[in-house]
Amino acid sequence: RIIREHHEVTKNFPQFQFAFKFQYRDLPTFIHPDADPNHNYVKRFRETNLSEDDRITLKDYAKSLGFITACTPFDEASVDMVVKHGYDILKVGSPSFNDWPLWDKIMQVWNGPIIASCGGATVEEIDKVEKMSSNLTLMHCVPMYPTLGPEANVARVEYLRRRYPYIKIGYSTHEYYAGTRLGASLAMAAGATVFEKHVCISPRPNDYSVTPSEMAHWLYRLKDAVMLWGDGEYIPRGAELEKLALFSRKMIDGR
Repeated sequence: RIIREHHEVTKNFPQFQFAFKFQYRDLPTFIHPDADPNHNYVKRFRETNLSEDDRITLKDYAKSLGFITACTPFDEASVDMVVKHGYDILKVGSPSFNDWPLWDKIMQVWNGPIIASCGGATVEEIDKVEKMSSNLTLMHCVPMYPTLGPEANVARVEYLRRRYPYIKIGYSTHEYYAGTRLGASLAMAAGATVFEKHVCISPRPNDYSVTPSEMAHWLYRLKDAVMLWGDGEYIPRGAELEKLALFSRKMIDGR
């Protein structure tokens, strides 16, 4: 239902490409045997765990609706599963950005595009990751759930774009759903070309995911920002020149 209802929104924005992203965790290796079974994350991961067949079913359904498919593996076994299931994009989340054994595994078996969120990463860590793949997109990300306005630091997008001019830079946002929703537009103006947004359906499970109607509003704002930004080139149109001619002084023989 989440995939279907958000597809009903995204199909109205053909100027954008859309990917639907999943997360894989191999719970027997990801959750420590001594972990507290009542910890919020341990409970959530176990209660939302899916069989391999169910994972494939959801991935194939998203693909059938025209979505690019992406997946975040949080452990080495899940990297193999992402490869096996034929995803288009592999995503590395901020918690795994400096997980060097995970990166080693990814580099061994994955040949496709990689998107990596660098929330909390040092410049040295980002430099190290940037050298690993020739098909990398770096995402500015603030790992606060939700991210309030003063925490967004969207200017980081421009910093990443200037430091790494040969790769794509994006913005992975956890903006408060009822906030200004300006973050993506500002990030686009700063050079972001890829955006990640948490989505949901009613009833809302958290304060940083958007329902289909809110996603539509978010996309309309981004669409308008792209339209207003343009491509930087300027060729005066006839109507503009005619208007200017009404108010300009004419120079004759250089005088």
